Amino acid sequence: MASHQKRLNVLRQSMTPSVFAARIRHTYVVVATIVLTTAVLFAGLNVFAVAYFAFREKFRPGNTAVAHARNYGISIEALSSLYPDLTARDIGDLLQETWTDNAMVYEPFTLFKERPRRGKYVNVHPGGFRFSSMQGPWPPDRSRYVTVFVFGGSTTFGYGVRDEETVVSHLQRLVGDQQDSKPVRFYNFGRGFYFLSQERILLQQLLSAGVVPDAAIFIDGLNDFAYTTEPAGPGRFREAVEGGRSVRSNLRSALQRLPAATLASRAVEKIGRFLAPRVTEVEPAPAAANSETLPLDDVLIQSVITRYVQDKKLIEAVAVAHGMSVLFVWQPVPMYNYDLRYHLFYGGSFGRAALAGPGYAAMSNSKREAMGSNFLWCADIQVGVGETLYVDPEHYSPAMNGRLAECIAKELKIGDVE
Repeated sequence: MASHQKRLNVLRQSMTPSVFAARIRHTYVVVATIVLTTAVLFAGLNVFAVAYFAFREKFRPGNTAVAHARNYGISIEALSSLYPDLTARDIGDLLQETWTDNAMVYEPFTLFKERPRRGKYVNVHPGGFRFSSMQGPWPPDRSRYVTVFVFGGSTTFGYGVRDEETVVSHLQRLVGDQQDSKPVRFYNFGRGFYFLSQERILLQQLLSAGVVPDAAIFIDGLNDFAYTTEPAGPGRFREAVEGGRSVRSNLRSALQRLPAATLASRAVEKIGRFLAPRVTEVEPAPAAANSETLPLDDVLIQSVITRYVQDKKLIEAVAVAHGMSVLFVWQPVPMYNYDLRYHLFYGGSFGRAALAGPGYAAMSNSKREAMGSNFLWCADIQVGVGETLYVDPEHYSPAMNGRLAECIAKELKIGDVE
């Protein structure tokens, strides 16, 4: 009984205002300390991330080549073999200008374009094209030159190679001044992430501005299968519109833009590349399905091909109205008819571009023939080539750009566009 009374007395004392207030103050101090410590650690992590990126940007040119090689688990010597006339620092400068300095800028209708810039190896004109060998004037002077616009994605732009090593520069040297009449000047309108639908819009915008070429070449295939339902980027526009009403969406978007989130994302990406299996054997190209009930991938493949055909028809109609010649080129891709044992940068998967493998296989000879005489299949130029043709998972080496240019030049009938 006495012990029970004692407990009651202790309980009454603990409920007195002074004791209760003391407990509240203690709880507040503990919670505030935890919150403050978490905030300081969070802020410190972001300050560290900002300092890390700033330091890396300042000293990256000399180390970019090494970092690029490490990212893909290859030696700097193997990477340097793709650029025999460049030092490691020069390679670093080139990769710096390709990847770090290539922030896209907004453009009406096409949504984005390569940022105009001048560098040692990568130069982009405010008119929207990358400089090439023997670059013609802007606006084009059709009284002096046969003008050819070349559209495509980042492989056409030439990620990872110098201005003079792009497929367009190779075309310029192969064709430019080797005609009996007016010289030819090519303009490189290749842009990262673009596929034929966006290129069609870009051509229309140029024509609306009064810039009309004699001919246009469209180099596609890879990005058409990588972006099957919408271009790269609009997800952000959609989120800005639809997510504007959502606090959760806005918070998620804000968190994703934090330096610490970027640092964590890149760390996870590097870990994934490190853990990915390396290829030791050739991967056969997947065969196209023949059954009436097609798997999901095959339905998607057919939708991509249908979209390409429709865009092609629209471009042809516009070309006829403006007296232009057009050539549609299906480019080579590493996931189709290429011996992956020679692919230094293949880590076991091509990500969202993997659909191009079965997609290309689905383009039977009959389908290619149905595309018409202005469709050129260059996807087989790497068959039997026992050497590295890519400077990263998907972008061409200078030698590969030369091969593609030769494939195009053989079919390019300049006399038809004069």
